[in-house]
Amino acid sequence: MGFTSLFSLLLVVVTGTLAEHAFDNTTTHLDAYIEANRRHHNAILQDYENRMEIFETNYNESLKTIDIQLEFLVNAIRVNEEALNTLELLNELNKECVNKYKPSLPEEEVTKALVQSCSYSAYKRLPSLEEDLMETRMNLKDYYARTFETDVTLCDNEACVTNVVSKANSFTATNQKTFATQMDTATCLGKGSLKTALDCSFTAQSNALSLLASTKTLIDRCSQKADCKPGGYCEHVEKISSHMVNYTKPMVDNPFYGKNETSSCLLWQIY
Repeated sequence: MGFTSLFSLLLVVVTGTLAEHAFDNTTTHLDAYIEANRRHHNAILQDYENRMEIFETNYNESLKTIDIQLEFLVNAIRVNEEALNTLELLNELNKECVNKYKPSLPEEEVTKALVQSCSYSAYKRLPSLEEDLMETRMNLKDYYARTFETDVTLCDNEACVTNVVSKANSFTATNQKTFATQMDTATCLGKGSLKTALDCSFTAQSNALSLLASTKTLIDRCSQKADCKPGGYCEHVEKISSHMVNYTKPMVDNPFYGKNETSSCLLWQIY
């Protein structure tokens, strides 16, 4: 074999080896590039998951304040119950007064059910607040798993891979804007739902505390023989006309005139 032929053969072998090496380098580069994009996709999906988890946590923690307040209310009802049980043991009058007004007291189980219904409605609404967010995340996950993976598998050159990644980035950007808008909406609606639940709980608890206080006052007045009916009206009511009210005279007509009994209290109702 001549020198020229031998040199040509070596040149072909070297050129082929270099071309194969260059192709291997390109393939390795593209594989690393694709894998980096996959990690980026997973990070975006995880970010969605984290943001929804934070939303859920904040929402549920806000509702827990209702449960905490309810514990204090239930404790107040129980303390009042124990106090009345003790009061009944002192004498018959106290026992009579307690039995008379005790039915007006808020019942523990009824109060708990009423307050818990406020928070239950809010808890029940949470899935609907996250429904759009979950759907948007699922759409992005499906795009990565199906469209991106299918298209990138069919590529055999850098330009093709770059184009597939560019399309994925564009889809991701649009999806992220949608997710951000939906998160703002969910947050706004969540605040409204929480306010409704807290207002509902506040009303129920305020009514219960008001009943505790007013009933205690009635029982105390009864035990002091200054009894009044629930609502603050004495058992004996005298109606007087407004024209009888005169701020310039030191005396008024005797409301007890002509009566044969003495009452524990008397209320004038002006009409």
